[in-house]
Amino acid sequence: MQKVTQSNKLFSHGWKILFFGCLTVLLSACGSSNKSSTTNPTDPTAKALGFIYTTTNSQTSEGATNAVLRLTRYDDGSLANELSFPTGGTGGANNNRGDIHAGGDARGDFDSQGAIQIIDGTENRYMLVVNAGAMSADNSHGSISVFSVDKTNGDLALIGTPVNSGGTRPVSITYTPKKHTDGQIIDNEYWVVVGNQWGNPNVQKGGIDKEGNSEGDLERYPSNDFFFDGIGNRKDLSEEDNSDNFRNITLFSFDTSNGQLTGVEENDELPRGKVLDTYNRKYGGPTTVTFSENGKKLAVSTWGIAHFYTNNPRARTNSVTGEREQRESKIYVYDFDAMTGAILNNRREKGIEGIAGTIGISWGHESSDIIYASNFNLSKDLRKDWGLTVFDDSDGISLKNPKFGGHFPTAPDDDIDEACWTAVSPDGSRLYVSSFGTNVISFYKIKSNDVIDDLISFTRRRDTAPAGDTKDMYITPDNKYLYSIGAFESFSMNTFEITESGLEYKSQYIFDETKPNENETPEDYRGRYNFLGLAGFDLASTTE
Repeated sequence: MQKVTQSNKLFSHGWKILFFGCLTVLLSACGSSNKSSTTNPTDPTAKALGFIYTTTNSQTSEGATNAVLRLTRYDDGSLANELSFPTGGTGGANNNRGDIHAGGDARGDFDSQGAIQIIDGTENRYMLVVNAGAMSADNSHGSISVFSVDKTNGDLALIGTPVNSGGTRPVSITYTPKKHTDGQIIDNEYWVVVGNQWGNPNVQKGGIDKEGNSEGDLERYPSNDFFFDGIGNRKDLSEEDNSDNFRNITLFSFDTSNGQLTGVEENDELPRGKVLDTYNRKYGGPTTVTFSENGKKLAVSTWGIAHFYTNNPRARTNSVTGEREQRESKIYVYDFDAMTGAILNNRREKGIEGIAGTIGISWGHESSDIIYASNFNLSKDLRKDWGLTVFDDSDGISLKNPKFGGHFPTAPDDDIDEACWTAVSPDGSRLYVSSFGTNVISFYKIKSNDVIDDLISFTRRRDTAPAGDTKDMYITPDNKYLYSIGAFESFSMNTFEITESGLEYKSQYIFDETKPNENETPEDYRGRYNFLGLAGFDLASTTE
């Protein structure tokens, strides 16, 4: 095992943070949505290379619409020229601790990977964005917004109205080209799959912390009724439930000649895409949907039922912890027919007892067999070195032989770092995993045959970095910079320079659009937004 190096001091957390980190400086409010920021001023000699985008996932209860935030990226890694583009849909953030749907101290936090996708046609460029909030009166459906992208200046133009996602809380999008019967790609035509999560059932507290103190009474969300029947008996969560219909993956067709996202199966009452598969409440809804590079396979990770804000998640029923509360996440793999848009009837699935909250998954570079998965909620016995797991679908999905790299730590010792997001470098030589709880990004080298080297180094954010904030990552096409969002409290974009040994933290950009009022505290605004997705392109990366 290689020695793990530490780029910045990592603070150990005995369990997921219940208190709210304070900003060192209270920030003033922003008035205009189309306004350049003075944060992180750019060197006047720096050259604009491209653009990066995230979404606010704004809190619907405050009447805010979801919006895409755009920044210009410069050759020195700096960011400027913030612009905001409303999606026409609603976000899913909810930091009202009194609302049962917010999940108490979780303040409405939910996670996913792949909430934004940029798709190029032969001439045009488009962006697809999830709106995780409800678009229907019964709260049963979210939506997808489509923008045309100006390749010269990064501006967005909304096309039509948001499209029904086909389920509740859409969180992840993936796409692959359509193909002729001879296997040749059809110009400008794509299959798009949307993962609808429905919700993120969880259990909190209920144990003894590292210092021997009570963590507080056990709490279950969205309610005890989700877990128990009317006379107090535990439900069999593997039984079919009406909510399963809205916890699904849905297929759409996308035409880059005109920017039209259409349902494969239309319904006069509620036009939407074709539901490819639904997911049982026991193992949770999708967190990431992703096609392999060749489009032959589709992988889906699910939330499971996480047990957090505790030092010892109840992953198994025993005399010490009591009745089991955590339920494992699953990874599903499907064979996909790019000619018809069908998935074949040979779904493979894998879950590991003691692992829930599997958020980000990525295929190995140019691989249709290897999947890297990040896991945020681990039983105590798996905490040390199961934050990253590697699966092999070459002969039915299975955990890769530990001798050849089946699981790895995402932080030193047994910190509860909450690994959630994965990113493979454009050249396929590196894997990065970002952790929500400790704001750490871990670095691994990818050797031949997509084998992962042991954890090489980890780097912690600086500046405004409250515990429980880091989410999605974006790696520039030239492999020089990595950006990550401060999604839940700092509302920031963070710049890292890619070095031989890993990452070096450079700077932080605080978004104007989402700055709190100067008289507010983190208790007021933590979770008001819950940024989803991170994508970008370079000016040189135009499609001719």
